[in-house]
Amino acid sequence: MNQLITILLVSVANWRISNMIQREDGPFDIFVRLREFIGLTKVEDLPLNEQLLYPEDEFIHDGNFFAKLIECIWCLSVWVGFGLSFYLGITKIIKKPLILIYTFVSSAITILIATQLRK
Repeated sequence: MNQLITILLVSVANWRISNMIQREDGPFDIFVRLREFIGLTKVEDLPLNEQLLYPEDEFIHDGNFFAKLIECIWCLSVWVGFGLSFYLGITKIIKKPLILIYTFVSSAITILIATQLRK
């Protein structure tokens, strides 16, 4: 497969997976449960009087590593991009030395997509 098409597909998949984990409920509220298990709560899911305490925040958490990871699309897209790129590397769709390059390129494109859609 053409390298450009591959990186575009990986990037769109990265954005979709990152967006689902961070923002969507998912089937049977699987992503809500994942975020709750990790300790991440959307401010909009809080009672109104508590929402007023966090006017600038989208999420609140206790500061653990995984909650920080999911809270930030920039961080999450690197890890999702690595997982996708690693898979492509071990299945020999891409050469193993390209795994890190694909990781960071797909993360950058994911961030561009996410910032454009949130405007």
